[in-house]
Amino acid sequence: MDCTPAQPYHRAARSSDLASAEAVIKQAHAEAHRRAREAISAAIADSLRRGYNVRCAAVLASQPRILPALEAILASHPLLHTAEGELFRAALAGACRQERLAVTLCPEKDVFEQSSRSLMTNSAAVRRRVALMARTVGAPWTADHKAAFVAGWSQLADYIRQSL
Repeated sequence: MDCTPAQPYHRAARSSDLASAEAVIKQAHAEAHRRAREAISAAIADSLRRGYNVRCAAVLASQPRILPALEAILASHPLLHTAEGELFRAALAGACRQERLAVTLCPEKDVFEQSSRSLMTNSAAVRRRVALMARTVGAPWTADHKAAFVAGWSQLADYIRQSL
């Protein structure tokens, strides 16, 4: 039975001492990386069964940030969120690399602008195309879903162009 919290840095901040907090974080890192490997491996296997050959991945990311020592993270609520985001993004990217996928970290903030270059159009055209897809995709089709789709679409376009 797994007991890793969904917000491990938040849980660690409630620990009574630094050693307990470190143990929570260490367990969370191991569990996140294990789960990411299992999920990516399963997704690739499913794709292969459907006739798709997965070669690359895109992970949405904020600006890369070097985190301070754990004590400083635990003392700052915004840094708790930052550390958790970094933990889960690193787990996903690491799992993709272990599966020998080319991984690109796409800046979430300007994914439409960045991707428009790969898609050889402008960001407004990308946004219009994604908005039109809402009817086909159906709910939920949130901003996060759209950004992830655009990042993947961009990677696919780059991969195809490089393969020609």
